[in-house]
Amino acid sequence: MTDAPIGVLCLDTSFEKIPGHIRNPGTFDFPVVYRVVRGASPRRLVREADPTLLEPFVQAARELAADGVAGITGACGFLALFQAELAAAVSVPLWSSSLLQLPLVHRMVGPERPVGLLVADEAALTPRHLTAVGAASVPVRVTGMADQPEFREVMLEGRRDALDADRLEREVLGRVDRLAETHPDLGALVIECTDLVPFAHAIQARLGLPVFDIVTLTNMLHATLTRRPYARRP
Repeated sequence: MTDAPIGVLCLDTSFEKIPGHIRNPGTFDFPVVYRVVRGASPRRLVREADPTLLEPFVQAARELAADGVAGITGACGFLALFQAELAAAVSVPLWSSSLLQLPLVHRMVGPERPVGLLVADEAALTPRHLTAVGAASVPVRVTGMADQPEFREVMLEGRRDALDADRLEREVLGRVDRLAETHPDLGALVIECTDLVPFAHAIQARLGLPVFDIVTLTNMLHATLTRRPYARRP
């Protein structure tokens, strides 16, 4: 399955998706298939954790599986709350959120070093989200973007579709700088919010640490679905 397509469960948003965003097809070198869940706004999923969204996301996952995708992921890290139900609903691998990487990252950097976590809304992240991905015991240090004007206006509130990427990058780096100053012992950083992945390279340049996100996870999972034989030496 060298061209194994990956399905993406999407929120109902219309703002510009720049390169590096999971909803920009140019982010990947393999096919992606998008399924928008109508009515699934950032407010309902992130801030309200609306349980009535589970069924439409399950239905969308089943539709993607029926369309022949090899695996399914999500375009919002707060889908972690539905990981178990979504994975059980389909017969292909499903990874709902970059937060699934937290236990792995924690074990990689050692028990004494916390993992930084950059999220859309710090106040909306609860122990339920971490428990849903097996990360309840991971020492995380969290910073969020909800109070940053560009992120709030475009991503969370949907006031406009045009994105000032430079302004958003400055906001992201400001939050990351503050996190690193407060917690200089970080071992790595996980980006929960798919909207912030385009700035992963800038974050890494700032921190000098491994940076994980939904794209790193999706690339890894796609690789497990497209294994090829190794060349044999004569």
